[in-house]
Amino acid sequence: MSTWRVARRYARALFDVARERGIQPEAVDAMRGIGLIIAASPDLRRFMAEDRRGTGDAQSAIMDEIFKPRIPDLVWRLIVMLEQRGRLVILPAIAAAVVELDEEARGIVRADLATAVPVGQELIDAVAAAVCPPDATVVRITPRVDRGLIGGLLIKVRDTVYDLSLATRLRQAERCLAAG
Repeated sequence: MSTWRVARRYARALFDVARERGIQPEAVDAMRGIGLIIAASPDLRRFMAEDRRGTGDAQSAIMDEIFKPRIPDLVWRLIVMLEQRGRLVILPAIAAAVVELDEEARGIVRADLATAVPVGQELIDAVAAAVCPPDATVVRITPRVDRGLIGGLLIKVRDTVYDLSLATRLRQAERCLAAG
């Protein structure tokens, strides 16, 4: 099973239990913070990637120092369980999945927008309005410049890719002309 699928299962369990206990906002904020801390520290990522099961309490003491005082007990217990199972390396993916589940629950959908050149907010807003799924209330666009694009747009919403690139349009025109 892929890391993302495993992370998503842990995230779903944490999210559901946090919601049942009425601590969903605190748990989501804690996981968001954990994700940011790990992303900002290559040393912490390397440390977490090492499977230290059975090697003593050094890893536990370090994790306890970094996270325990700042997070809900439910989130701390998840970290301890991951440590015991040698799966701390997937904690960043779990954190990202928890944030994604929270956004889904609030009707927020993330989308990626690739363009050949930087675009303004007006185009970003227009794309968000055009690709907003019926079950979403807000689409948050993450724009990026892709120098490999000649022109046009490449939009990814969930598992759907809208290829509105110039290269694709030219290939389609070429096929139409070749067909007759």
